[in-house]
Amino acid sequence: MLLQDENLDLIDVDSLKKEIERDLPETPVLTEDEIEDDLAEMYLSASNVTASLYYNNEKIAALASTRARSFAARRAGRGILKKIRDFICRFLNEGSTTSDIIDKILEALASILPGGVIIKFLVKKIVKFVLNRGIGAFCRVA
Repeated sequence: MLLQDENLDLIDVDSLKKEIERDLPETPVLTEDEIEDDLAEMYLSASNVTASLYYNNEKIAALASTRARSFAARRAGRGILKKIRDFICRFLNEGSTTSDIIDKILEALASILPGGVIIKFLVKKIVKFVLNRGIGAFCRVA
């Protein structure tokens, strides 16, 4: 899986997983609305960062400005969270470990976000949200 930071530098996935697990106790628990907002922010950021790979500098500023004006953050965040839920809930259950959950969330984000560009501190909040809710409740499994 390919993950990059906001500078388009490759992220060592194994190191990131360890960092997420290590930082979980200090990571705040957010509401679903806050998670959706964070997912939308990460998506828009990833779109803007990856634009530099495909457009010249004059076009990037105009593209980012246009995208920001027409971007429906709440709708995007809700859609991304649904995609994450649909993906990870096919593989995970109540017996899944924290490591399993982190793996699947990262895998989902790598495929959903443009260029696999993630913001580490937001990923930590997403993982904490799923773990705090419990995989059964997150997946709406009885």
